[in-house]
Amino acid sequence: QGGGGGRRSSSLYTPIDASILSPSPRGPANRDHSMEMHEKEQTLARAVDETRRLRGEMADKDTEISRLLDTNTLHGQNVQRLQKERDMLKNERDDLAKENTVLT
Repeated sequence: QGGGGGRRSSSLYTPIDASILSPSPRGPANRDHSMEMHEKEQTLARAVDETRRLRGEMADKDTEISRLLDTNTLHGQNVQRLQKERDMLKNERDDLAKENTVLT
């Protein structure tokens, strides 16, 4: 038999004591909980500030790294240019030495 009709068990409909759902704000346990929550909020706020600060530092370091890489690239290009000039001067010197030998 069973089914959906009929009387329900009265224990399912026992009213709940509202005080267990919302403890009195004057209670010491609630005050401790509020202080604990306040401390957690402060800790979280400090962590957020520290994260922002570190992100700023990282952005500054990224900028510095990019600048150094650009400088390094320029130095590398200068080194290559100077090596080519050195090689040309060596060749010129060798050519002059050969001419000098021929003339002597």
